[in-house]
Amino acid sequence: MLLPISLIFAGILLGILLRRTAIPGIAGRIFTPVVVLLLFAMGCAIGRNRTVMDNLPRLGLDAFILATASVAGSVIAVLLIVVVRSIIRFLYIICIVLFPGSRHRSILSLKPSVLHAKHTDKQRNN
Repeated sequence: MLLPISLIFAGILLGILLRRTAIPGIAGRIFTPVVVLLLFAMGCAIGRNRTVMDNLPRLGLDAFILATASVAGSVIAVLLIVVVRSIIRFLYIICIVLFPGSRHRSILSLKPSVLHAKHTDKQRNN
């Protein structure tokens, strides 16, 4: 396990050192065929493994359940974030309406500055 991790860090260091040369552009064109060959070799190795092929329906179902649960969890997390941000913005607007003369500082940088500017312009006109 130490060898793959050290090779990754060596590649990162080499990439940083050669960043301003033409090598990253050449490497980008080489990586796609190499990855395709690697995937082909892995497919051949899996196809030769009798145990994996016999258990493929069970492994496929497990992979499907895991992928579906991951996507569902991500969607739920995004929805929760959107709802919480909307509640915070709503409460901020309520504070602006109830206390128009004070300067409010919004937590999490959610201050709707455009709305605040329109509100202060309305106050000046009155």
